[in-house]
Amino acid sequence: EHYSIWISFFELYNENILDLLVQPKDMKIRKNLRLMQNDHSTIIKNLIQIPVFDIKEAEDIIKFGLAVVPNIV
Repeated sequence: EHYSIWISFFELYNENILDLLVQPKDMKIRKNLRLMQNDHSTIIKNLIQIPVFDIKEAEDIIKFGLAVVPNIV
């Protein structure tokens, strides 16, 4: 069997969905993302998805996202 793991990280704040994995150079042009639904699934349109291959990569991505949170509000 083959598995792949992807990480996305977002914040829902005052009905706004913000991608926490946006690179610092793109912070000023960050856009509120939209929730899209159909009969089978719900997705956040244009949410960054990063593939991870080991626990260290996953930890680094999560740390990056957490560091962004205080800068949003």
